Amino acid sequence: SRSAMRLSAVDLFLDLCLFLVAAAHVVLVPYTKVEESFNLQATHDVMYHGWALENYDHHQFPGVVPRTCLGAVCLALLTKPVHLFAIALGVSPSDEQFGTKMHAQIACRLVLASVVVASLGRFRRVLGTGFGKETGFAFGVLSATQFHLPFYASRTLPNTFALVLTTFALADWLDAHCERLGYGVQSWTKPAEVRAGEDDWKMEKVRKKNLRAVFLLTLVCVVFRCDVALLLAPVGVHMIITNSLSIKQAVTFGGKSVVAALVLTIAADAAFWAPRARESISGVAFPEPEETLTRNRSPHWPGPTGAFWPEGSVFWFNTFLHKSGEYGVSPWWWYFGNALPRALLVAFPFAVVGVFCDARRVAPIFAVPTVFVSVYSFLPHKELRFIFPAIPLFNACAAVGMVFAWERCVVTQSKVPVGSSSKGKVPVGSTSTGSSKGSSNGSSKGSSKGSSTGSSKAKGKTISKNFLLKTRLARVVFAAGFFLQIAAHLLFLSAAQVNYPGGVAFAALHANAHKFTTTTETERHTKSELRVHVDAAAAMTGVSRFGEFRSVDASVSRASESDDADNSRSDREGSVGSDVGDARVRGDTSLVGDKETTHAHSKTSLRWFYSKTEGLRRFDFANHEFDYLLSREPVVDGFIVVDVTDGYAGMEIVRWRDMFPVFMKPRST
Repeated sequence: SRSAMRLSAVDLFLDLCLFLVAAAHVVLVPYTKVEESFNLQATHDVMYHGWALENYDHHQFPGVVPRTCLGAVCLALLTKPVHLFAIALGVSPSDEQFGTKMHAQIACRLVLASVVVASLGRFRRVLGTGFGKETGFAFGVLSATQFHLPFYASRTLPNTFALVLTTFALADWLDAHCERLGYGVQSWTKPAEVRAGEDDWKMEKVRKKNLRAVFLLTLVCVVFRCDVALLLAPVGVHMIITNSLSIKQAVTFGGKSVVAALVLTIAADAAFWAPRARESISGVAFPEPEETLTRNRSPHWPGPTGAFWPEGSVFWFNTFLHKSGEYGVSPWWWYFGNALPRALLVAFPFAVVGVFCDARRVAPIFAVPTVFVSVYSFLPHKELRFIFPAIPLFNACAAVGMVFAWERCVVTQSKVPVGSSSKGKVPVGSTSTGSSKGSSNGSSKGSSKGSSTGSSKAKGKTISKNFLLKTRLARVVFAAGFFLQIAAHLLFLSAAQVNYPGGVAFAALHANAHKFTTTTETERHTKSELRVHVDAAAAMTGVSRFGEFRSVDASVSRASESDDADNSRSDREGSVGSDVGDARVRGDTSLVGDKETTHAHSKTSLRWFYSKTEGLRRFDFANHEFDYLLSREPVVDGFIVVDVTDGYAGMEIVRWRDMFPVFMKPRST
């Protein structure tokens, strides 16, 4: 029982470490990008609008292809009570106290990260049961020290929702695979009837785990990511060729799973995507001219006309229309030559080592993700997130290889005794007084044995030194690999921190709103709302509905005539800590007045309105009466630049005295 308690403590420790790493990423990089936008906005709308579907963001900005709402609904249902509980405990401020709803976004991402960690924990425990606790520990260390897995664990991508279910499914498949291979270890003292009954019982367990894996993979394929079919195929083939499932069982159960998943997604998404009246939407973003709305919706999916299958639309868009190539094309070797080395880091070479050290058990675990990634390589458009389901399997192979290498290079060699090659007693030269022949033979024999003893001692010392050298070298290699992985993790994280400029600009605008809503006494009675336009660059790099104000109090100051022009210009050009890759946060010249000495203050409630209208030209903004712009344009008529902040533009090498490279850091532009 103590051993079981220690194992459970180690499991909890590894889960906690992975969660803390993912949580650190959430805190340091709280914003999201355009790929995460639909699920993040939908999660916000479910949490804050409930059944008022007409206020949901996707009715205005449906995106290029539709996505299912099921992941966002489940995440919102889990996040809402957690967020309210955190507010009740005082851990998190309420939205009204903080102004924006960013704490709810952080809570949402932490909840998603915890679910991903739970799925990886389940996979690690299965791996530890089948291959030993050391292998499970190595898997946990690899998962926590790699960058991409904990970084994307909290991001509301369809791939992340799919990763949760695929990891649970692969854990069931791996559990069934290890249990099936364990049949050879039997107690032959038991009667044949007992052994046969145990075999039938174990086979039934294996079959149930495989069926559960098939159902989860099918659910992911139909609801979240149709490309998971490329993972389901090799897993299903392995089940069939190992007699874990028959072809009839696979086809029958798979067909039922497809029907159930289709009914679920079509029923939920038909209601979620049902067209809503235009008038009810105008409360979210302020009304705009009809020609602007028409131009804004033209590049997007036109919307449903009835019941439809969202992931089927994605499959048609990418496979038959070949539209995915419009978003970038990479060579066929990109996954194996670029994406996987970056994602796996040290685990990349050790995954191959794991196959050779235990081919019977590890080869299927390595073959499934290899086939998955190889077939996926034929799709022209490639992104690392597409192959997320393969990462836990490659890490499992790498964990087996690392434990094998550690035991062979460090543990085994450290147990070799010093001078082990010179065992036993060494005879001393003879002192017999027999015949001259005997004396001669004895003398010769003693002399040869004495010399042999000396050489054996010297050889033993040489071998022991070689063992120690190899052991220390192996430890140095493992330690260097570990620290290099940590360094790469921190390097990637430093780049990610400056890669979400739109979110930083949006937050800074609201944080400094009191500086830029200062008006004169005559304007105080007429200015009751602030209108913000967010261009495509900002919307794609961090702006979300969680970042919007629920309410705002703007300070209104009374003027004095004693200030000079320099102070006036300084206030107009005050900083809003924005970070919109070569973007400008601009304030309307009619709103940002001259700096004035405050004699009295009063509060007035302002309403904030937000627009993400696309296709506007620089001279169109005057007709929309915007107060602030988050824009990439260097010049916009009628607006002044409040602040300019650079965005991420790759990495640069920092050199000591312009000669020797010291470290790398993100480069801005």
